[in-house]
Amino acid sequence: MTEHTGWCERGHHCGAAEHRGAPIVVDVPAHGRATLVRVRTDDGQEHAEICLRIALSTQEQSARRQLHRLLSDLRILVIRAATAHHPRPRRRGPAA
Repeated sequence: MTEHTGWCERGHHCGAAEHRGAPIVVDVPAHGRATLVRVRTDDGQEHAEICLRIALSTQEQSARRQLHRLLSDLRILVIRAATAHHPRPRRRGPAA
């Protein structure tokens, strides 16, 4: 087990092979809730752990559309977050 980090909750929040930060919660009453936790594994790899709870429609077709939209948006979110640390290519000026 590695040393605790500055953001680590220490104590029982840390598992046998990881350090866990304090949960960050976004609560939208009657619509949903998201919880994000920063985690560092014993090999030094860091990641974000996200748990979502989204209220679904009582109508089956609407609930299916919500789920489809949720999965589509999550795919985009994961790609954006995973590539955020890569610098954007510089734009070239007009050819001289």
